[in-house]
Amino acid sequence: VPGGDPAASQLLQMNKSTVDNAAAIVETCSSLNTIQLQKLLVLYSPSSEFEERVPLEVTRYIQTNKPVEPGSKLMLDPNKITALKYNYELRDVDFTMVSIPSGLKLDFLERY
Repeated sequence: VPGGDPAASQLLQMNKSTVDNAAAIVETCSSLNTIQLQKLLVLYSPSSEFEERVPLEVTRYIQTNKPVEPGSKLMLDPNKITALKYNYELRDVDFTMVSIPSGLKLDFLERY
């Protein structure tokens, strides 16, 4: 995985359906901390109809069998987070000049 952790790509390729699989996940993905593993498993979206979401038993097994390392973080240092500021300028919009593409099939709309 360019610029990433190979454990994350291994995790995505592993079977994640049973507690036995969870034990293998903990062993194989040792370079990921507990928080990162849990986040990846909770957010995992199966790519086909033959796969299911990761069962709760699997994430619970990881919670109880892989200790949380002191100072573990998902990605961001919460001490370095800053608020974003967007400049917003209210403008008058002339909606009579707006053109509606015919492909949208909104012929039922009327202009006033």
